[in-house]
Amino acid sequence: MSSDRRRVAARVTARVLIPLAGVFIVKATGGELARFELRECLGLTYAAQPVHGTVEIPRGALKETARCTLRDGAGQALAAQVKAMDGWDDGSVRHARVSFLTELEPLAHKSFTLDDSGQAPPDDGTLTLTRGPDTLVLASPLAAVEIPGRRNWFGRGWITLDSSFRLQGRTVTVSDDGPIVKRVMVTSSYVKGAKSNTFVGDVCLHAVEVTLCRGEELVRIKESFSFPFTDLAPQEFAFDFYPGFEPDTSVCRPAWSAEGPTFDVGSSWDLQPYQGPMFPLHYDRDDTVGSLTPWSAHPQAWVHFGCYREAAGAEAEMAGVMITAPEAWDHIAYISPDDSWRLVQNPHAFFTMKRIKDVRLSVGRGGGLVAHFPLSTGAREWAFFVGGPFPRTTPLPAKAGETGEPRQNAAAPRDYFKAKVNHYAFNPLDRVKDWVLAWPEAPDVAYPHLYYSREEFEARRQTYNAWEGQKTVPALDDPAALAKLKDAVLQLADEAVQRMAVNPGPPHHVTQVVYPAANLADLLLGTDALSPDERNLLRARLAYMAYRLNWRGYWAPELGYAANPNMTSFCYDAVGLLGLLLADHPEAENWVRACTTEIDRELAGWISDDGAWIESLGYVRAAWHEHSMLMTALKHTGRRDYFRDPRVQKFFRYYFTAQTPPHPERGYQRTLAIIGHVFGMQAVDEFNVWARGLADGDPALSGALQWMWKEFGFGNSAEMKGRTLYRASGADFSHWFGGVRGLPPYKEIALNDPALEAVAPTDPGLRLGGRFRGFGAILNSHFGGRQETKLYLRQGAYYSHWDADQGGIVFWGKGAPLVLDHGYGEYHPWFHSRVNVNHMYDDDLGEVTACFAGEGGAFVQGDITLSRLSLREHAWVKEWPFKPEPINGRSLRTDWRRRIVFMKDPVPEGPNYLVVRDTVRGELPTEWVLWAYGAVADLQATPIRARGQFGVDLLVYLLDADKGTVNTGRLDFSAEPAWDARPKQTLIHLLRPAGRGTLAVLYPALPAETPPQVTPLHDGAVVRLSAGPRTDWVFLPESRATLEADGVRFEGHTGSFSKRQDGLHYMLDRQGTLTAEGLTLTCNTPCELRVQGNQAPGRASAAEATPTLVLAGPVSERITAATCEGAPVPLTREAGRVTLRLPPGREAFAFTLR
Repeated sequence: MSSDRRRVAARVTARVLIPLAGVFIVKATGGELARFELRECLGLTYAAQPVHGTVEIPRGALKETARCTLRDGAGQALAAQVKAMDGWDDGSVRHARVSFLTELEPLAHKSFTLDDSGQAPPDDGTLTLTRGPDTLVLASPLAAVEIPGRRNWFGRGWITLDSSFRLQGRTVTVSDDGPIVKRVMVTSSYVKGAKSNTFVGDVCLHAVEVTLCRGEELVRIKESFSFPFTDLAPQEFAFDFYPGFEPDTSVCRPAWSAEGPTFDVGSSWDLQPYQGPMFPLHYDRDDTVGSLTPWSAHPQAWVHFGCYREAAGAEAEMAGVMITAPEAWDHIAYISPDDSWRLVQNPHAFFTMKRIKDVRLSVGRGGGLVAHFPLSTGAREWAFFVGGPFPRTTPLPAKAGETGEPRQNAAAPRDYFKAKVNHYAFNPLDRVKDWVLAWPEAPDVAYPHLYYSREEFEARRQTYNAWEGQKTVPALDDPAALAKLKDAVLQLADEAVQRMAVNPGPPHHVTQVVYPAANLADLLLGTDALSPDERNLLRARLAYMAYRLNWRGYWAPELGYAANPNMTSFCYDAVGLLGLLLADHPEAENWVRACTTEIDRELAGWISDDGAWIESLGYVRAAWHEHSMLMTALKHTGRRDYFRDPRVQKFFRYYFTAQTPPHPERGYQRTLAIIGHVFGMQAVDEFNVWARGLADGDPALSGALQWMWKEFGFGNSAEMKGRTLYRASGADFSHWFGGVRGLPPYKEIALNDPALEAVAPTDPGLRLGGRFRGFGAILNSHFGGRQETKLYLRQGAYYSHWDADQGGIVFWGKGAPLVLDHGYGEYHPWFHSRVNVNHMYDDDLGEVTACFAGEGGAFVQGDITLSRLSLREHAWVKEWPFKPEPINGRSLRTDWRRRIVFMKDPVPEGPNYLVVRDTVRGELPTEWVLWAYGAVADLQATPIRARGQFGVDLLVYLLDADKGTVNTGRLDFSAEPAWDARPKQTLIHLLRPAGRGTLAVLYPALPAETPPQVTPLHDGAVVRLSAGPRTDWVFLPESRATLEADGVRFEGHTGSFSKRQDGLHYMLDRQGTLTAEGLTLTCNTPCELRVQGNQAPGRASAAEATPTLVLAGPVSERITAATCEGAPVPLTREAGRVTLRLPPGREAFAFTLR
């Protein structure tokens, strides 16, 4: 690009914006070839810029385009360029591409006609194409480019390839040479081979289309390339800004600089104010300044780059790179778009992937500012920008009472470049000109219709107000309420469009405006509060939101444009909501389809077969707030009833099970368990929304969900008096219906039904819990009361917004929290109750490999290989009993298996406790960490007693003979905000030698309760626990074994036998055998059996196989019949054994004994 060919461009207003209605509508009449119009519909301003569009010419009307003339509405001939695209069968032109310059004022309407009068203005030479012996030069008063470059005008570019590549050939083709557009295609072919011209392998292509448009300060580049993918991508196109320009200042904060704001030139840069100084460029070392990504919503990465030479003074010009078409990039390496979608939306993969197509900018010692465009396989579209001069400072508005010289905005160069980015890259007229922002209203579309008709709204409003006991929600025709609604909707729509015209930013931010705009517009459009002009403006702005959010250059997981999973949900649920709202819009079906396609993908890929969601318990709500809203609207509008989807219902069951017992710190209201990223003890309003959605499909599950909603403390104002309900602040239904803007609680009418019947669950899956692959496992005892005992084991492949908490536990006993998690954000294993290797950070993922949830007992097993280890300490660790040992050539790999047997009692006050066996195989020492929610007076006692805060203590038995000294440490959470306070717990710490595991019993006890007698047998393979008249034998050998203790014989991996007040209890893992008290029990799947008198009920897991139980011994001889869930089941008797094969999918059974 040539700096001597640029001139000062006409000033472009910073409000360079927006879109239009249906453009290039053909209305050929008389001697006209085509007639089309541009209509600005959003009340915004467009500066002059090129527009390109295609029109259809009547058959036989035009033989060639040379005589074509474009005229404005007054008949004035305009400078234009017309190019034939294809023809009719008689050889006449059918479609022609028309290029011209125009501007648009707010709400302006312009019409144009195309004829063949031959009266077009002559080419005035503003754009030139000069052919030399070896070069082509495209030039305008604003920019110029030499192809291929032989001279250094301003900057220079070159191709760098692996040494095995050789240039086979290059073609240069001029495809457009008119007064508006000059376009050249350069195609280079390369092959791998020796210098002897013996070529081997496939041909690799690099095609570059270079475009110069009249009135633009850009040299547009469109590339496609087909080089082999390599991680290092040594092939690249490089461009050095330094020769002939020598920039010394950037509008982007260098990656290595401590100067300036904490954000970069991404969406945060676009949306957050900054008035500080620009950033010096230094050439004192070889270094990376930063990198460009085409993903415009990225908050902390460069999306565009600009630099200038401050030493050149007031006439200095700015140059840089703009990503003009991010939808034309694929900025990560992938096999297919579907594969990319899967990888990007798996956060563990996403955050470790190299974006090999990002553009790195480097500086060189003594000079050189190089943009490195990698050449692998794919495409991209971008542009060089050259412009100026520009101001260095601009005055800031005076604050109230401020006198003297006005304060100055030192970021004026950045603001200048930002305006150019908006004009050329993010919101150009040529992109949005085809968006339909004015369309006829269909008479059969009545408002409101998203969640209710007008009549349904009124009926629900009256029902809700009666339940609430006061007139909380006014009628739609209430004048005061209507005026407030109108003001809110118009303000929201304006905020959304103004923001999107600059940069929408991440979806979870911009939808805080889009969702209420759509939901409240549904109400407002059903009234006569809007004038015709206001109505048209509102509809146009709502359509603009849908177009912008559905633009592939904004959010597209298949291109790598995505972040945390919930953000994709935010984006496409908003697109779908707008499609449902604007039901008569030509794109409405496509918008709704984009939403349902995304939901279907998420249900298939983000919910495990057990129902766990891909993100943490807190961030589940970030996705399911909007999913619940959309599913309600989709059901009401007759599109689809997702509430009947089996995977949706599995998710509801998972989330039901994941809630805490009634919390003594919250007035015995249940809360969202703080595991992973959870802000405070949240109350989950979604349960009522789900209950309403399920009421006509699964009344039993609906009643259980409504019961859980009530357990959180929800109710009317009188019922909730004195209760504390903490709700998430970022994604909340009340936000999306105007609650934060002082509007009535319309969301209660749209989504909720507080009058549904609440029914305590009887479903064993809801009461007992089980395995939830991806998350881990959740096991319950005495569910439904205030003395629940509950275990959470976090062990699974789901990664988003979880901490380094694999294998960690949370434990409640007799209704009291005893072992809690420290939550999220520190990413340190030792902040969780788990095993850590050598006090080193790990980033590995495991899975629950066995689980059984029974009435009288349960067990779970998790496995993980820890090998991604690194040294990292946290500032909050003030004291710790162990520091990492030197590796000294030892393997980092440690295999860790955690098995927990959950022993239950018929009464909640009885022995409901855990036996924990950690098996470790590796060459490094490990730490066994337990965080007890209580004070410990003596760490060397047996048992260690952690005095609980709510009337229940935790007794910790550490049963390894070589356990050594028990230690503790100290964390300082004082820096945490009050709304995200961490529990103050006591560390119980064991240091274990390499390859040595840990055996422990965690026993909840009342303060005056006598501790049970706990005895390890067979070197810890068996634990015997005696508490009053009850005795338990728990079998947990490190590997499958045959053991006998006190006459109880066991063969297998995990099992238990108990003598209790309600009889004898047997429990086995799959393929195990247990013999005690005259009965031998064998089963191919995990199972339990309780024998008392002439009844022997039990459960067997049917998750992986059809259960088959074999019983032998004197007790089996007393069996007379068997039932399965109340229905008789045949028995097989052979060789003194009784065999029961359960029907497929069934788990509960019972024997009758004589």
